[in-house]
Amino acid sequence: MNSDEYRTALNELGLSQQQAAKFLGVNAVTARKWAAKKGRVTKAGDVIPPGPPETVARYLKHLVALKRVTKSCDAIPPGPPETIVRYLKHLIALKRMLP
Repeated sequence: MNSDEYRTALNELGLSQQQAAKFLGVNAVTARKWAAKKGRVTKAGDVIPPGPPETVARYLKHLVALKRVTKSCDAIPPGPPETIVRYLKHLIALKRMLP
């Protein structure tokens, strides 16, 4: 997930960058960096590509898919870590509903 896809996912979920930061349990600055269109360079000289880490990207992609299927904001859990349990319960229920 690149920064454009990250911003699109937040838009589909109806989250601002600040709300996303709170929801994902990260600092607002971190959420803004994920939305930035350019990569960052660490003190060690490593280049970090734009966008969130892979685990956050997968979580957001699942939430977007879940929202599309349920068409309900109620299915989106409010924030980690207890939300991960609820999120998994939603996925299990969704899997049982699908053929």
